[in-house]
Amino acid sequence: MAAILGLNAKAFENIDYTAPAAGAAHDDARAAAYSDPDFTERSNIRDVTLNLERATADITTRAGNGYRQVASTLAEASVDFQLVYDPDDAFFTALKKQYEAQLLIDMAFADGEIGDEGTAATGGTDGVIFFRAEFAITNFSITQNLEEAMMVDCTLQSGFSANAPGFTTVG
Repeated sequence: MAAILGLNAKAFENIDYTAPAAGAAHDDARAAAYSDPDFTERSNIRDVTLNLERATADITTRAGNGYRQVASTLAEASVDFQLVYDPDDAFFTALKKQYEAQLLIDMAFADGEIGDEGTAATGGTDGVIFFRAEFAITNFSITQNLEEAMMVDCTLQSGFSANAPGFTTVG
């Protein structure tokens, strides 16, 4: 298997997704949009980092021979990326609107093409792996450096949803 360059990775937004206010009940419209997505590639981003971490519980015993022993517990998923500040860009506008209204956004981050619905039948490439979640936008910081284009630093964290975040393989 060959290495996959980061510049060939892709980010997708489910443009049919309608999210209620953060913390609101999972409604029928959101459930329907999640189960039958319409993924659109969002290319106005760079330097994506998918952060997956687990908290730990200390279960150290004397049998550990002086070593701390842990068990993994709850997982956390977040995504950090930069977005070019462009008020005419549909993704910039969607993120800004969702951030201001404290709404979730349904996104997938992949190592290749996932197609309109995350399947090979809808244009995805067999074997492509993607991570999908309904995310809360927890950071939307605008930088105005003198010698650079204006940028937006974004952080997405898995939000309250009936759908668990996770990996899927196109097939």
